[in-house]
Amino acid sequence: MGTMDTVTSGKYHFLAGGGETGELIRHYPWENTVLGPVDQWPQPLKTCIRIILTSGQPMFVWWGPELISFYNDASRILAGSKHPAGIGQPARTVLKTRWEQIGALAEYTLHNNVGTCNEALLFFTERNGYLQESYYTFSLSPIPGNNGVPEGILCTVTDETDRIVQARQMKTLQDLTTFNLNSRRIQDVYIHSLLALRENRHDFPFAVFYETDQDTHLKGYTADDLPEAAFPRSVTLTDENFHWPVAEVLRSHRMAQVQQLREKPWQLPAGAWEQAPDQAVLIPVIHHFTNTLYGVLIVGLNPYRQPDDAYLAFLRQVGDQLAAAITSAGTYVAHQFRDLFRQAPAAIMLLKGVDDIVEVANSRYHHLLQGLPAALYTCDKAGRILWFNQAAATLWGREPMIGHDMWCGSWKIFEPDGITPVPLDTCPMARALQQGEAVRDVEIVVERPDGTRRNVQPYPDPIFDEEGRVAGAVNMLIDITELKMTQAHMSRLAAIVESTDDAIISKTPEGIISSWNPAAERLFGYTSEEVTGKSILILIPPDRTAEEKEIMDQLTKGISVDHFETQRVAKDGRLIDISLTISPLKDAQGRLIGVSKIARDVSEQKKLFSALQESEARYMQVAMEMEAIVAQRTRELTEANFYLEKSNKELEQFAFVTSHDLQEPLRKIHTFAGLLCEAGGPALDATSRVYIEKMMISARRMSQLIHDLLNFSRLNRTEDTFVQTDLNEVIAHVLNDFEVTISQKKALVTIDALPAIQAVPLQMNQLLYNLLGNALKFTAEDRTPEIRISSRVLPEDALKNYPELDHSRSYYEITVSDNGIGFNQVYEDKIFQIFQRLNNRTAYEGTGIGLALCNKIATNHKGCIRAVGQPGEGAVFNVVLPVM
Repeated sequence: MGTMDTVTSGKYHFLAGGGETGELIRHYPWENTVLGPVDQWPQPLKTCIRIILTSGQPMFVWWGPELISFYNDASRILAGSKHPAGIGQPARTVLKTRWEQIGALAEYTLHNNVGTCNEALLFFTERNGYLQESYYTFSLSPIPGNNGVPEGILCTVTDETDRIVQARQMKTLQDLTTFNLNSRRIQDVYIHSLLALRENRHDFPFAVFYETDQDTHLKGYTADDLPEAAFPRSVTLTDENFHWPVAEVLRSHRMAQVQQLREKPWQLPAGAWEQAPDQAVLIPVIHHFTNTLYGVLIVGLNPYRQPDDAYLAFLRQVGDQLAAAITSAGTYVAHQFRDLFRQAPAAIMLLKGVDDIVEVANSRYHHLLQGLPAALYTCDKAGRILWFNQAAATLWGREPMIGHDMWCGSWKIFEPDGITPVPLDTCPMARALQQGEAVRDVEIVVERPDGTRRNVQPYPDPIFDEEGRVAGAVNMLIDITELKMTQAHMSRLAAIVESTDDAIISKTPEGIISSWNPAAERLFGYTSEEVTGKSILILIPPDRTAEEKEIMDQLTKGISVDHFETQRVAKDGRLIDISLTISPLKDAQGRLIGVSKIARDVSEQKKLFSALQESEARYMQVAMEMEAIVAQRTRELTEANFYLEKSNKELEQFAFVTSHDLQEPLRKIHTFAGLLCEAGGPALDATSRVYIEKMMISARRMSQLIHDLLNFSRLNRTEDTFVQTDLNEVIAHVLNDFEVTISQKKALVTIDALPAIQAVPLQMNQLLYNLLGNALKFTAEDRTPEIRISSRVLPEDALKNYPELDHSRSYYEITVSDNGIGFNQVYEDKIFQIFQRLNNRTAYEGTGIGLALCNKIATNHKGCIRAVGQPGEGAVFNVVLPVM
């Protein structure tokens, strides 16, 4: 049996629309499947299919023991390569890669007649020609059959990809901060940061950091097991066997991408995925304001994420946060060195005068002083600058003149507000020399000649000679711009924790609560003081204490717990439905040091879900009842229509037979009356001739009446075809029929251009024939008959005069006007009724059917007819017909 579009057949309107998948469902040969022909489908199935075809959200309907699949356009991305063949196939085939999880839920939903949910399932979907990781939550609701027992499932799908990826990235940025809290050496920052990235194996399958020095030498650090051939631990930029464009990144200060890694002769780690990355990105780690390059971070890219702007922006953030951590560690080192510097002989030599700079330059301290990341400079007791290192010149954005510039090499100095200027002779270095004591806990803003600014913390210390007099001072300038940015970032994170609607709780591995945000207080009713230091078990119902051990077992194995739905106990004893997301907190060595829990109250969601299920059940019940009523009414209408069609056919046959049987004796009456008149000749007296003529006239009128009645009855036929009909051609034929009458009456007939419309040509001929014949029949004897036939597109404002028409369509108005005897307007409705006449039959011939025929034809064409008359002046007939 061939397929067909069931909607265009006019039988199954619940399958209408739905785009591509709707078209596929309509043309699928369902009669060859276990579901059988569409007209045998149960009403709940039809209702749910209608729901998904009209929804913009991904939705599936699975029906029957095999869970035959229906889905909408929004779900095509989930069907993947199974589309379009997935329509009509078992759900386990369409969602094969995740059916192990979804199938178990589906079975539970059907057997227990309850809704279920599987949150954030991983799918690999094709987006923009690229296979990407996607996360979807599947909500399954049972669909009852006609007997009330679940026979199918309505599955609603929510895209969770952005939320999952953003949460993962946020945790990485938090880990970079947490892992480096106690980093004191710069090398510690490298290792701890790489360990933090290793926590996110999805976005960082591997990571390597190459530290640069003053020449072309690179030193590599990694927390991954990487092949030496790909990532040598020590290498120079000029080494031909070094395959990474580190030199280009160092020169341009821009990220670079390397592709086709799988074609390289190395075996690279795959991270959290089954296949290794094919692309990597080189990220310059830069102190942005001093433009100092610390090194280059090389990371493997997630093979299932396109390196779009969002991904690359996240990688830039990682590079910036690593740079801030290195700067912070460098500051700590500089603090330590400052104390050494104050006691070193080199410091005294720097203060003796300009000539002794040569001695320092040749000393073993020179390389150490110049290579420090912290800015250092010295002044004599008068405040003249005697020496500075390169870091100081970079911070100031200029090189001061030795022995000439006073107090500080800065172009301008401001208070921390960035507005209030600080005169150089009152700067911290000047105060240290003037007061003879160290200056602490001061922050200034340094402005460079190019207008850029840096937040700086100065540490000026006076240097005393052998007699205890101030001989000069040494100042270390710590650039805290990145530190302040990091603090601001941490403040924002803290604000998020404080302001979020989700309860965020931290606990030790032993289950002791260590932190408790305001949302947790609102959710559970305990204040932070009440629960901090207590066991997490105060929140767990007695029958769910085993969950905590299971959760800790998963975390110990490195498995995060996402969207675990359970119940917890509030302070007042209420049970609260919550969804838990639980992550391990680890130190730099990867040891579990705590647990972070995010608890979301899903009580309202549960209530809404239950209400939705109840609503769906009620809707299904009402739909089934309505369908039964509709089916009953349809059967009654079908039966009535059958008998009506049968009756119409019988009436048509009766009309044909009757017209033939009536016409035959009338023809004989007319014929024999004529023969009698001719045969009698002179023998017939005048009275006899009058009687015979009246008999013949009555026979002709009766014959015309039967002819008109037959035409009127045939207007009800549905098999007449609407075609493009040119009314100019139709009126030409009608004029030809009335040629003799027009000539006899010397009538002036004017025909304007008429339109072409979709119509039944024979009926248009009858319409114009009767209207023109009517005008020629009812002419006035005292003037020449004038008849005009014209047309126009009916203006929108004129449509209000025709309330029975569809005002969303356009219409032509065809007008037939004459200057005949007219009629009284009160009889407008009467003239369109069958057998109704306004004039004497002897004066004007007719059967009283012509205008009724016109009215019927106009109605058949979704139009109407109106008449306007004035006794003694004429009449106007307006026929309104659709443009299309």
